[in-house]
Amino acid sequence: MHTDTCYTAVDIGTSTIRVLVARLHPNGVLEAIGSGLVPSRGVQKGVIVHIADAEMAVRAALEEASRSAGVDIGWVTATVGGSHLEASTRWGTVHSTHYALPISQETLQRAVDAAYPRELSPDRELLHLVPKNYSLDGLEGIRNPLGMHATRVSVETLCITGASTPLRALVQALEHSRCKVRYLVAGGLACGESALTRDEREVGVLLVDIGGGSTTVAYYQHGALWNLAVLPVGGWHFTNDLAVAFKMPWDVAEDTKLRWGSVVPDVSGPEEVEVAKFGERGTSRVARREVVRHLRERGIEVLRLVYYTIRQTFALRAVPPAGIVLAGGTANLRGLDALFREGLDAPVRVATPRGVEGLPHGWHAPSCAAVVGALVWGTRQAVSHRGSLGAQNGHKEKPMVSVMHWLRERARRVAL
Repeated sequence: MHTDTCYTAVDIGTSTIRVLVARLHPNGVLEAIGSGLVPSRGVQKGVIVHIADAEMAVRAALEEASRSAGVDIGWVTATVGGSHLEASTRWGTVHSTHYALPISQETLQRAVDAAYPRELSPDRELLHLVPKNYSLDGLEGIRNPLGMHATRVSVETLCITGASTPLRALVQALEHSRCKVRYLVAGGLACGESALTRDEREVGVLLVDIGGGSTTVAYYQHGALWNLAVLPVGGWHFTNDLAVAFKMPWDVAEDTKLRWGSVVPDVSGPEEVEVAKFGERGTSRVARREVVRHLRERGIEVLRLVYYTIRQTFALRAVPPAGIVLAGGTANLRGLDALFREGLDAPVRVATPRGVEGLPHGWHAPSCAAVVGALVWGTRQAVSHRGSLGAQNGHKEKPMVSVMHWLRERARRVAL
């Protein structure tokens, strides 16, 4: 199979590393042809903290995906997560001396380039400049100005930046695993590609991606990502609460959460469950209502943080009309959707990844929304820039010492 028609996405999460390989058919359909799934190592709260361990896990996931796909993996699109991500609004403006000429794609790109945050500190890097809407000669609310006429074109963008150190570590872990990074994409942007419908993005929706170490809250409206925030709490904290409360090994706590966990009172199932504890060869019995109580308390904390983000960070009076879409591994925790539905008095659903045909068994789960979305996003970027930026993106001789300069220039050119 010709590797030029194959695209790969990597999601390095706190608990799991996922790799998905797909073939792009001439009709534009993406079909999954291989996957890799391994436990994550050396990652905490979405950030690599032990580069050697992370490289070993990434290499294992890439090799598994390469074997199952029957192709060598060269270039990848990788998701970026963690609370070091920051979002802000920036405007860019360009002027034209030829009013009679219609606005071109080049004009819009120059407007986006003008929004580039040149005052960025050395320890931060630009990931995205996402166009939200345009203004033509002061007339705001223009969705698509292509072909229109104006002497002044302004664009409102969502500027997403990340800390240089975790970005460098992410690129290093991937490139030391014998692959090259073509694009980096913020997890909230990637997840939205596969978890949300066009109608939801249009009328307004909140995507709450509860990963292993952090929770990303992304606000979409008018078809674009409008705002984004990362909360320092995730599925790991649910599990850790059980491990500490009942003095059990972490893997036992994780199994207890998955098998018996819930954030709402559940009358079904046993009243007590058997668990292994530290320092004991046998098992002990734990009241299931106590398991639910601890998980519910953590669930309420996440709910309150999301509510605070909606009202304070995003300055919204209420939840958007399309409500809440839950993604990430913790989205499957029993009763979490009901807790959000009751607490926010809004429609809530659990995400099912879409956009890639033939996903492997188990990959239709909300935990896979980010890697599926990254594959869709990265493929669209590669196809749209083929023949222009493709030569630069495909340059295989970039030295590691210039990776941050390479990232900065790529982010400037590939705004969305």
